[in-house]
Amino acid sequence: MENFVGLEVLYAASNIRSKYDATVCFLHWCMLQNECKCKGLVKENVERKLSELLPAEWNKDNDLYSLMYQRTNDEVFTLKILRVEDTLLVNTQRMKDDKVSSCTVETSDFVNESSGWCYDSTYKNLHKLRKQFENSLKEIFSKDKSNVKVSTNLREESEYRKTRDQARAMHWHDPSPHFQHDPFSVGASDLDPFSSSSSGMFMDPTRSGLGINPLPNRMPRGSGIPGARFDPVGPAMNFQTPNPDHLPPPGFDDMYT
Repeated sequence: MENFVGLEVLYAASNIRSKYDATVCFLHWCMLQNECKCKGLVKENVERKLSELLPAEWNKDNDLYSLMYQRTNDEVFTLKILRVEDTLLVNTQRMKDDKVSSCTVETSDFVNESSGWCYDSTYKNLHKLRKQFENSLKEIFSKDKSNVKVSTNLREESEYRKTRDQARAMHWHDPSPHFQHDPFSVGASDLDPFSSSSSGMFMDPTRSGLGINPLPNRMPRGSGIPGARFDPVGPAMNFQTPNPDHLPPPGFDDMYT
């Protein structure tokens, strides 16, 4: 058959005795295609070398098949198949967290019972069966979604911080107190709409051109937004504040003086 490389050899080595055996043999082949190898029977306590072949006595009981697999990433899975009349209930379990996937297989839809168990005439509609079984495996074979989500969030947060810091470096700077500017050009942009000056009706004391910061105790350097109009919040001169240790002059609070 096309696109089922190795299935015929596996079928010939598996001692097929019923249509249920034939169906389980194909499901075993599907596990091999998903990077799994058989460790043996679930109840088998003997350490067995990983193999692509089914273990001895795998089909001793036609009502229940229990196989154990190990994937290339060392994850261990169990495949348990229970027969209910002509239907197989297929359950695959990931052992590290007991996560289970399941599907139901109608054997008569995929196996010709009158074939005499000759490989060439045994199977039918295998593409459909493979798709059905492998779709049920996606959830337990996929990567841990929680780890992927955390990793994605950390990466997005890192990119956001990098973009934010770059934007700040481009658009924010520390205005120098020695910035040379004509102190008498306040309001020039209002008088001349084509002027390239950024001054408005309000004077920015940090850009007065006087070479000093007139509000040293009120506005720390760099706290103003570059290019913004500034409404003074205090006197433009650098008045000395009284020393807290100084006593008020005599009669300071005397309303009759």
